[in-house]
Amino acid sequence: TEKQGQLISFVTAVLSLVMYLIAGPMAFVVGSIGVILGFLYSAKGVRLKSKPGLDLLSHGLFLGVVYFLATVAVSKPWAHPVALTLISGLIFFMSVMGDLVNEVRDFEVDKKTGIKNTAQILNLHKYSKFIPIFSTLIAPIIFVYSFWFLPADGKIMLVAILIPFLVHFSLYIQKHRASVYAYPYQQQGLTLLGVCIAIAGRF
Repeated sequence: TEKQGQLISFVTAVLSLVMYLIAGPMAFVVGSIGVILGFLYSAKGVRLKSKPGLDLLSHGLFLGVVYFLATVAVSKPWAHPVALTLISGLIFFMSVMGDLVNEVRDFEVDKKTGIKNTAQILNLHKYSKFIPIFSTLIAPIIFVYSFWFLPADGKIMLVAILIPFLVHFSLYIQKHRASVYAYPYQQQGLTLLGVCIAIAGRF
């Protein structure tokens, strides 16, 4: 029911905040921002996902950059702030692309219900074939750049994460007979990347 769904969401948010707090003060601050944005993204009366510009900004932060920064926050100060900034930017961009894909997918329904998000304002359904491609191309760039800057133990962990991820990617594409940009789990892979960097930073 609706009330059960709300209860589960509330419990999940509280447990998330508790785990962020255990991870450390910086992880808690970053994680709290993500939880709040995640709520405001769909909450009635606010619904950031229905506001042009804010839909992309909030989605890029709470469903992308926050996961990465929260895991990195529990490691030692990172030695490559330029790389950290670039990777965060790439993750943000890919999450924004994912949001645009969803908005284009729901274009007709949103139009009928009067939702005025970015895709509606810019009439992006005309370019639906090109948007997913950008989302998929970003992931390899992030992994390659991360591999270049990580220490040796981080490289090993990154490869250990990447191999099963690529295997799953291949099996998914074959099973669903989908194009290469239809894979729905790029962001989960990036979250694992953040964990990898956080672990490597503790050595």
